[in-house]
Amino acid sequence: MERILSYIVDDYSADFHGDEVIEQVVNKVDIEKWNWMKMDMCSDTIYAAAKNVRHLTLHWSGSRAVLKSWAASDGLAKLEKLESIQIMTPKIIESPTRFATLKKEFRTNLEKSWKGKGKGTAVPPADFPPVSARNQTTKKLSDKEREEKSLQQRWITSMDEFVQKLMSYLNNRKDQGLGEDEEVRLAIIDDGVYPDRDDIGDRIAGSETFYDNDDQWPAPYQSTYGHGHLMARLIKRLCPKVRLYIAKLDESWREGRSQITTKSASKAIRWAKEQNVDIISMSWTIESPEETAKTELESVVKAALDANILLFCASDDQGNLNNMPYPACIDERIFWIGPATALGKPTDNAQKGAMFIAPGAEGETPQENSDSRKPRVGSSIATARCAGLAALVLQCILLAPDGYSRSQVRKEEWVRKMFNRMTSNGRSNQNKTYKYLRVWKVFDEAKQSVPIDKDFNIIKCVADAFLKDVDEPRSPRN
Repeated sequence: MERILSYIVDDYSADFHGDEVIEQVVNKVDIEKWNWMKMDMCSDTIYAAAKNVRHLTLHWSGSRAVLKSWAASDGLAKLEKLESIQIMTPKIIESPTRFATLKKEFRTNLEKSWKGKGKGTAVPPADFPPVSARNQTTKKLSDKEREEKSLQQRWITSMDEFVQKLMSYLNNRKDQGLGEDEEVRLAIIDDGVYPDRDDIGDRIAGSETFYDNDDQWPAPYQSTYGHGHLMARLIKRLCPKVRLYIAKLDESWREGRSQITTKSASKAIRWAKEQNVDIISMSWTIESPEETAKTELESVVKAALDANILLFCASDDQGNLNNMPYPACIDERIFWIGPATALGKPTDNAQKGAMFIAPGAEGETPQENSDSRKPRVGSSIATARCAGLAALVLQCILLAPDGYSRSQVRKEEWVRKMFNRMTSNGRSNQNKTYKYLRVWKVFDEAKQSVPIDKDFNIIKCVADAFLKDVDEPRSPRN
């Protein structure tokens, strides 16, 4: 797609999209009419997302500072093809006289900035429609557009609500702990975690470091950059009772930046297999494995897969759109995950052919030794979410009475079918470009189909929905 005639996004909720997400969604598509209903949107964001826009609708809180920034020379005047401007005002906080002054001031400043750029085109007229006009625009949104407006938030809300049911059930059981045959074991191979934050330490069942730290860290698996800790938070949010096994990778400087060493990745995967984990989450890639270590990496990955361990690997976010990265390229049984935008589509830098895509943007995470908070986006987020989702699915199945054994359901073939059940076309989806995991197709439907809102009934309903795809006789737990 190269051109969109009219682009309308209803973003008036308190949980509106961040500027970075907006830029990623449409920054390579020409848009004729732009109406993203986010209050006081920065003109830099509009320029980055739709610099060739012709007809622009803005939503204004009444702030004079915002009007001045839009009218400045580095504001809307940068939009060279702009022909008209509508500024919607949901709430007028000034008197009619002051409001008229502000409108006149905006038009005067915009004209000055426009002509100052030496443009040969006329200054785009700026209208301030009545408040009711916004309601008319909202009515134009189709049901499908409303659904796609915030699929990421729907994804997160659906999972949070189900996890609340799961925890309510577990907390009210006579024996609040999980038996060994009910626990899900998941290894996070990354840069470590912060064991004293977010109750992550309570979930750690084992840890090992393959990082040459020279005893510089207070714990052998202490996170270097906070990346692994964020992955642990995402996984724990989806499956709060998961047992975590933390493996910290080594790194080396190549081509002017830090890169994961293939040797440490091989050691970490082998260690995770020895812990008899169910799932291994690897939210990273290795662009060019060292030849001497590549064979060993391939060997340990295949050994883990042969042991029916579910491996989740990230796609490449560095613009390499076609070639599969390591370790995802080693074996087709690996769950290769790509990031999705807030609208449920692959991001611009998502690799073609990723097995599944999931929301790839998270809020913010604190950085070690820094007061700043930096948003994280990309396939690493999506990979952790899919690994956590797999853990949650296994947890529901292991909690269900008379269910399948761990050895039966912990198979790539069955889990792939379970995930396919959540994609756009249900059980099977022939579109191999991407498969967005619409988790509400199972988890929300389970809540709606249970006549009595009993937490365990909903959990069992979810387990039964996924077990429809397991074509094996039931057997005792093991």
